[in-house]
Amino acid sequence: MFKKQLMEGEELVRRCAATKCYHVLKKWKYTKKLTKFENSVVKFCQMHGLIQVCRDSKEILVVVNEHGKKLDEIHSMLEKCSLRGSIEAKNRSDNSRTESEAA
Repeated sequence: MFKKQLMEGEELVRRCAATKCYHVLKKWKYTKKLTKFENSVVKFCQMHGLIQVCRDSKEILVVVNEHGKKLDEIHSMLEKCSLRGSIEAKNRSDNSRTESEAA
């Protein structure tokens, strides 16, 4: 659709460029057509550009959410490891106390 519109615009520019400078009415006609073409291209880009930005934002949000879940998993794993480590350290200190008291 957009490619077809651009090809029509290119043809319009070629015809306008081929018009002799003394054909004022043809120049005026092509000027109106080129202005209309430019407005349609701008409107297309504004609409589709906004749609593309929304689509990209949603894709980024999905990826961020996935990374957030992975980080939560890593955090819980680290908490488990630190809890195990602190329990083991406490057991070691308790064992060394009982050994020193027994001696």
